[in-house]
Amino acid sequence: MDYTDKILAMARSEPLTPTKVAKAVEKDSLIASAMLSAMVGKGLLKISSVKVGSTPLYYDPDQSEQLQNYASYLNEKDRKAYDLLKEKKVLRENALDPLSRVCVKNIKDFSRPLEVSFNGTKEIFWKWYLLPDSEAEPIIREMLAGISDQPVKDQLAAPEEQAPAPEPPPPAPQPAPQPPAPELSSARPAAESKPEPVKPSAPEQKPEPEHKKPKKAQKKVKKKKPETQKRIVDKIRDMIAPKAMKGSDAFLETLQGYFYNNEINVVQTFEQKRKSEFEFIVEINSSVGPLVYFCHAKDKKRVGEADLSNAFVQGQLNKLPVLFLTTGNLTKGAEKISKDFKAVAVRKL
Repeated sequence: MDYTDKILAMARSEPLTPTKVAKAVEKDSLIASAMLSAMVGKGLLKISSVKVGSTPLYYDPDQSEQLQNYASYLNEKDRKAYDLLKEKKVLRENALDPLSRVCVKNIKDFSRPLEVSFNGTKEIFWKWYLLPDSEAEPIIREMLAGISDQPVKDQLAAPEEQAPAPEPPPPAPQPAPQPPAPELSSARPAAESKPEPVKPSAPEQKPEPEHKKPKKAQKKVKKKKPETQKRIVDKIRDMIAPKAMKGSDAFLETLQGYFYNNEINVVQTFEQKRKSEFEFIVEINSSVGPLVYFCHAKDKKRVGEADLSNAFVQGQLNKLPVLFLTTGNLTKGAEKISKDFKAVAVRKL
């Protein structure tokens, strides 16, 4: 039985813990934790940095405002940073003391960093996580324009016109429309990209190698076309197998070779979701008779917690132990989980 819909319905009302989910679905807390991790891997839920005791919260991304109900679980210093950011909406990192800077970074659930380019430098601002960028932008403009008006004008002016410094005071209304230069998400002012007129000699030297390169490129393309076409035809022929499965031919050959060498028979093949993943019901011959497993094969360099958790949940739903085959290595987190999942056997191809 798939409990995804039921867990999502619970998450819409409040953030979840594995204990709450275990009671609702009448499963062990370890299985409930694996279910939640699998849903996080699919992007259906998110994990909070704030913890209730030692347990993080699993919440619906569309209901992130509910995390404010758990601000009391923050430590005293982080709570002060939380209250300050919630009140001010936007904080300038350079204006904060060292302790406050660390605390703002710690409350990842409630703070969002914004990198702003201004006067040739980059600054970090922190905004309240529910504040739209469109509302944060004018607040940042006011902060920047209120501290230094003259640098904004000097930056937008041409390099020859920087000498008349006494002229900036009369056009006082100009700074208001000009601060759009500091844009969010590391946007650079248009004036900064222009002051590069020092490279006039470069275009004179470039046309010479440009005429030589296309000639070489044309020769290489003509020579390689028939070779690549032959390789493509050979690969298509090699991929024609009794089972119509899509994926890299090397991974398929490795997988089929592993089944053959270990006397593993494929009983059922599930619908393929990704080119690098396969799921089967297999029978493994043993001295006590054939053993039935749910087999999850994955072509991936680094196997994480979500990968193992998802395979574990699928095995539980099919009421079978899991044979997890992979071409890569387990992360440290996945290694810890694999020790807890006694019903999951991990083998590297």
